[in-house]
Amino acid sequence: MKNRLRDNRGYTLVELMAVLVIFAILLAIAGGGIAAYQKHSAFKKNNEYAQTIFTALQSSMAHAKAGGSLDELSKELSGSEYKDNRLNGKMIDEGAPVPDDAEGMYYFFFQKGEKRTDYEGAKKTVYEMIAPYIYDADVLNASFCVEFDPDEGTALGVCYSDKAKSFYYGNTQSKGGEGSADISGRSRNDRYDRLVGYYGVDSVSSTPEPMEGSVFKSLELVNKETLSIRWELEDAYQASALGLAYDIKLYDAADNRLVCSFKINDLDKAETILKEEGRDKELTLTSDVSFYDEDEKVTETKKDLKFMGYISKKGKMILVLDAADLEAASQVNEKSPDYDGTYSIRRLGFSAGPMYARMQASGTGYRPSQWEQTNTEHSYFAKEEAKKDGTKIYDLKNPRHLFNLRFEEKDAPDDTVLYRQTGGIFWNGEKGMAAGGFLFEKTKQLSETEEGIPFPSASKLNKKHTLQGMDENDQSYAVQSFKFGAKDQKTPAGLFEVNEGTIRNMLLKQISSQGTDYVGTVCGVNYGTLKNISVDKKSTVKGKKFVGGITGSDITGKPLDTGTEKLILVGTMRTYDSLKNSARVEGEKFVGGVVGYLNGICIEDPSKPEDVQSISVKECENYGYVTGTGQCIGGIVGYNRLSSIEKCLSVPVLTKEEEEKLREAAKNYQLKGDFVGGIVGLNDDGIITKCSTGKEDEKSFVAGRRYVGGISGFHMKIENSGAIDTELVMDGDGSANFANVIGSQYVGGITGVNGSVQGKISDILNQDVNLNNFIVNKEEYTSKAVLKNWTNKGLVTANELFAGGITGLNTGKIQNCTSQMQTEEKDKEKIQKLLLEYGALGIQIGGIAGYNNGLIENDKRTEVTAYVAGDTYIGGITGYNEQKGKIRNFSEIKGFIYGKDCVGGVAGAQKGGEDLKGFENQADITADFGDAGGICGQMSEGTTVIDSGNTGNISSEYGNAGGICGSGEDLVIEGAYVKDCTITSERNTAGGVIGRISKEGLIRISSVRPGVVIQSPKETAGGMIGLAEKTKENGKLEIFGCNSAAALESGRAGGIIGESDLTSGSMEIIQCRNYGFPIGKTKMSGLIGSKKGSAENLKLYQCFGVSDLEYPLAGEPFEQAEISKCYYFIAGDQTEGNVGIGIPLMVEKQGTQYYRASGTEEGKKVTISNFTVDPTLLSEANLKDFYAKIERTINGYYNGLN
Repeated sequence: MKNRLRDNRGYTLVELMAVLVIFAILLAIAGGGIAAYQKHSAFKKNNEYAQTIFTALQSSMAHAKAGGSLDELSKELSGSEYKDNRLNGKMIDEGAPVPDDAEGMYYFFFQKGEKRTDYEGAKKTVYEMIAPYIYDADVLNASFCVEFDPDEGTALGVCYSDKAKSFYYGNTQSKGGEGSADISGRSRNDRYDRLVGYYGVDSVSSTPEPMEGSVFKSLELVNKETLSIRWELEDAYQASALGLAYDIKLYDAADNRLVCSFKINDLDKAETILKEEGRDKELTLTSDVSFYDEDEKVTETKKDLKFMGYISKKGKMILVLDAADLEAASQVNEKSPDYDGTYSIRRLGFSAGPMYARMQASGTGYRPSQWEQTNTEHSYFAKEEAKKDGTKIYDLKNPRHLFNLRFEEKDAPDDTVLYRQTGGIFWNGEKGMAAGGFLFEKTKQLSETEEGIPFPSASKLNKKHTLQGMDENDQSYAVQSFKFGAKDQKTPAGLFEVNEGTIRNMLLKQISSQGTDYVGTVCGVNYGTLKNISVDKKSTVKGKKFVGGITGSDITGKPLDTGTEKLILVGTMRTYDSLKNSARVEGEKFVGGVVGYLNGICIEDPSKPEDVQSISVKECENYGYVTGTGQCIGGIVGYNRLSSIEKCLSVPVLTKEEEEKLREAAKNYQLKGDFVGGIVGLNDDGIITKCSTGKEDEKSFVAGRRYVGGISGFHMKIENSGAIDTELVMDGDGSANFANVIGSQYVGGITGVNGSVQGKISDILNQDVNLNNFIVNKEEYTSKAVLKNWTNKGLVTANELFAGGITGLNTGKIQNCTSQMQTEEKDKEKIQKLLLEYGALGIQIGGIAGYNNGLIENDKRTEVTAYVAGDTYIGGITGYNEQKGKIRNFSEIKGFIYGKDCVGGVAGAQKGGEDLKGFENQADITADFGDAGGICGQMSEGTTVIDSGNTGNISSEYGNAGGICGSGEDLVIEGAYVKDCTITSERNTAGGVIGRISKEGLIRISSVRPGVVIQSPKETAGGMIGLAEKTKENGKLEIFGCNSAAALESGRAGGIIGESDLTSGSMEIIQCRNYGFPIGKTKMSGLIGSKKGSAENLKLYQCFGVSDLEYPLAGEPFEQAEISKCYYFIAGDQTEGNVGIGIPLMVEKQGTQYYRASGTEEGKKVTISNFTVDPTLLSEANLKDFYAKIERTINGYYNGLN
């Protein structure tokens, strides 16, 4: 064995030859079999392709006949140029039953190698009928002949060969060129040798072939912008797809109940045939639909229900079961809704729930296929869940789901439902429904329009229903490019007409909502919960009354016909929480950035109407510009009744074009809107706290005609009659207005009016409110309306009357409020120009209140920065302070204050009353025609100013100018000081303390310090008083303990009084000093520059003049005056003698460090010791240094120390 295994010898020659012979025999046998098999396969393939083209032609002709387009083909073929394409029975053997004398039957050869795009006329039409149905382009790269009857819309037969170059009918035609095949013979034997495939009407067996296995390559229910059945056949049946009919059954998946059935693409019923995408303009088909009971017995059959059904360009067949059809939305609230003329799935008997479909294919030549089932999808929405507590959760992923929400609201009002958004929803625009071909009206497909197609508002979101804009993972999605309502629409407009449920966490973008009354983005009317909703800046809301960026109106308290039901005040508590609007909002009356009208109370139990609860609006924001031509326009709420507005912000930003239009309207008295506020337009007995308008570094505006405020247009306590015994408090708790507030009348940085009004709200809204309407209380302040803890930082202007940094008109109480107005401009001329551009032309304008007849006070001293301008009565605190008006505990007033008349750092005009105490004006004060003063432009009888000062520049063109007061009568000024400023009257009098005083008065312990320049080029100037007019009979003007170190520039000037009218009454100047100098050619006296009348009623006592003047005290005409202990200083080398009036005191060195002044009065020596500087060396250069030192010594003299 081992030896044999190791034998390495090969095969013998005989053995090899035997093997080769056997192999040759086998190869010869196999070769014949392979060739036969290849021929059979080629023949079979050609027959199948012939069937494919036949089916395509038959399907296309059936569609064309249904659409009426075959008539044109028949007419064209009847022409003489197609006589050679006519088909008759003599041309073929066997095959289709074609009569020898046939009329109207035709054929076309499509030869291999032809350029198909060169076809013209009818041949081109026939080819284009076939090609779209052939999904393998190589099928058409062969020779084929089609025979057809266009009048009947029937394909007769098709011959096909991928070998032959051309065809001819051998019975009647001569042979073509090389490679041409005769197609007259239709028997298998005739065609087999030539490998010509054939399929025709005669090929259809009387015994249909079974469809083996699954015929559906895919079959699915697709839940997207439409709910549709989509299917594709297996490759073996794909060519016959449009030659088959499809039976469809629809089931309710919850209980596997058959709901309805129908048949499509029945070639015997042209109206049921599937359309071709890209070829057919209308993709609608109809079918009779049968409906079933629980026992699957037919209860009803509806004729000709419409479907969108077509074969796509990619070869998939699509049947739409549900689509957004606008007609369905209009039917939902009808008593007997009819959805049959729509694409809504409600026409097929479905409500909200899971469903599936079953389908069977059948056709001529085939036995029906087995029934096959789709996946399960939701009929209305993306998905449905159920929680243990019974809550139904519906997911909304696209616009159709949101559209269908209205049907569930109609069907299940008492269920607990959560609608949850799980995808971005676009209605209009490139991603919208119409652009995608998914939007319909009465089954007609709608095209996208430039202005967009309105989304029909759902009538109502029910009480226990919630819509939220985020999914289960808290991912937020937008509702975008929606349009609600129409310009003249009478029913409420918004995503919902009425909300009774909860809408939360919504993001709305590019929304357009419009109508007449009750217009919003989310809902027209709300009496449910709105929370965490945002509307973007590309959105707009337009209406007439009850218009809001989020909702048009809260429950109104009066019957409101919304088309669904009557609303009444009794209902659940409403909530407005964390809402953000950036949309532009326009309307006439009751217009708000969040809600137009808010009736802020709730009566939950109708049997207990006295059990009233207040509602609140919390942490809401508005960034849109809110405008209105009528009444009650607010950045958050247009009209607020009794509710609480808390922690809200409005930043109404304008475009450059809008700002320019606003300026023009302000200058031309064309502003519109009454009761306009940055937060609330009209606050009727409601609470506003911790709210702000505008931002620190962002320019924003609130604008209207009357009652315009940065926070509230009108903050008022209203009573129909009787006394008002409770306060209405509006507490900012440190909040501020940053917006510029522009109006015509009653304009305020916080509120246009702060006060109480007697009368009905309807009367107030329908008539002008003037001062006579405001309740006057004789006690501490005039009404029970209270503003507290607010700051205004915006500019405030009025082109008619009453504007203030806090309020335009105050008859209530303003507590711990101030203005810190801001402007980018620093130059006062540019500031003035800016204010005038915003219409600063009105009267009674103030940094705090334009008109004050109430109480303005602070717990601690507070400064004000005011940039205000107007016509008459313009003030850093108030333009006009009534006799009962009180202003307490303010310190510095900064900024720039401009007007034509009566312009003051504290008040433009002060009508007596409580003392003005502790103010320091640092603002520049300018008046064109009237009086200007550091504290008051004009003071009336009984006014007292205490411990107040001025460091701001004061100027008037034609009026009087004074460091404390421009002009006044019968007043008291005590402890005043003026320093580091210029006081100028170009054409009238100017004084360091008061420009002009009349009747009588008292000025005590006041000083005009070095660094002050007083100018009156045309009239007189005085260190304390420019002009002391005629004192009333028995009246007295007393100036006590005052001093002036001002530089004076005038024709005639006095260190204390520029000019005095002594024709009546009396005047006393006691312990007064002048340290001032004249400027230029000014003729200046130390005390009085000039006088009218006799000086016999003038008393000068213990007065000093220290300047090197021609008359250190007064000139000779004053010799009739009672003059006692009045002195002036001279150097040791000067000649003694009386220059004018007064006693000269010679100054000499006292030791090494001090000086003393000595003189003789009525034979008695007078000595004042301990001067630390030589008073005769006083000059403009050392005035500031010497002034305090000389004052200290003279005050020691007054006190008996020197």
